[in-house]
Amino acid sequence: MHIAMFSNTYLPFVGGLTISVASYAESIRKRGHRVLVVAPEFDGQAEDETDVLRVPAIKHFANSRFSIPLVLPGEFHDALDDFAPDLIHAHHPYLLGDTALREATTRAVPLVVTHHTHALLYASNLPEKLKWLAMFLDDLGIGYCNLCDAVIAPSQGVRRELAGAGVTQPMHVIPTGLDEERFGSGDGAAIRKRFDIPEDAYLIGHVGRLAPEKNLGFLMPVLLDALERLPEAHLLIVGKGDMDEELRAMAAASPHADRVCFAGVSTGQDLVDAYYAMDVFAFASYSETQGMVLAEAMTAGTPVVALEARGVEDILEDGVNGRMISGEDSEAFTEALVWMHERRSDDWSERCRKSAEPFGMQSCTTRVLALYEDLIASRAGEPAPRDEGSLQRLLSAATAQYDIGANAINAVISALSTPVDAWEEHYRHGD
Repeated sequence: MHIAMFSNTYLPFVGGLTISVASYAESIRKRGHRVLVVAPEFDGQAEDETDVLRVPAIKHFANSRFSIPLVLPGEFHDALDDFAPDLIHAHHPYLLGDTALREATTRAVPLVVTHHTHALLYASNLPEKLKWLAMFLDDLGIGYCNLCDAVIAPSQGVRRELAGAGVTQPMHVIPTGLDEERFGSGDGAAIRKRFDIPEDAYLIGHVGRLAPEKNLGFLMPVLLDALERLPEAHLLIVGKGDMDEELRAMAAASPHADRVCFAGVSTGQDLVDAYYAMDVFAFASYSETQGMVLAEAMTAGTPVVALEARGVEDILEDGVNGRMISGEDSEAFTEALVWMHERRSDDWSERCRKSAEPFGMQSCTTRVLALYEDLIASRAGEPAPRDEGSLQRLLSAATAQYDIGANAINAVISALSTPVDAWEEHYRHGD
């Protein structure tokens, strides 16, 4: 199969979506298929990329790390003609997502979209007058899903939300996919030694961006309370972000500051070793669309204590591979950490690793390829408009552009007529 993946972010830009696209592209290629990644230009991109089609872009748009793709040159269409995709997979519902829709329509090939995130989860980062933009992008994504042949939802929670929001196209729950080999072994003792954490300490850990949407305003006091109740406990925080200074100040004001370690950003084997150093992984985010960070911890054999939320429910089973807390109950969360400490000698690792197996890249790649094959087979024998007369190609392109425009207009109307706060709370808690 020849698969074209369209994404507004790609290497060297670092982020969860980029990792998802790059990981799947590599895994699918290893199965003997070709994957062409279509993405904007970024500073620092490799000069010798293979099967990556870069689109001219405005780099560092609005002083951000993002690149905004521009009008596509004729060479782009020639390159896509040479590649001859059997299926197009979009990872955004706008910008290059629009291009993906146009190309799929004019080539009469199936179009798949992965719904990676809800824009409304980040509405709190926008000024009050601009919050409607988050609603607009969310509505745009819902409408886009209904213009595709199939939708990939990274968790059951996201699938339910999409169905509730009006997505009627077939949906398939397939996580991003985790590199099992990478997280299969680690040296937790090395991390403890590096940060002067005693070998026998009960180590509570957290990995992630230190940002408000990760619900760290709730989690940090809970973790400090756990240190109060468990004198042998230590805390390891891995990551950086906007809340870095605030969290460090909270820790410094605690009488247990000497048992709190901020490790900063860890990557590669250091990140894997950090998971292996932990006795329990604590997590309180409502903004995740899937439980990948939990899957990483469990692949390392580390049990989890987390709030019940979308993505979390797909992997965490209360009492089996950790504890799941319903609602923001600080006391219940702390008690769960104490409960885990009392059962520290239990063999959690085998159950945790078993729970993470469905999130493995090999399993997820098999499911994605099966979806691709079914969609391609359903189109077998249909003529491609690009192989027909120029008038037919123009009509196909016009149809796609009409759908794109109509979807945008509907999203604007909905965004300006619906209160953001109610929907933001709805998505935040995964209702």
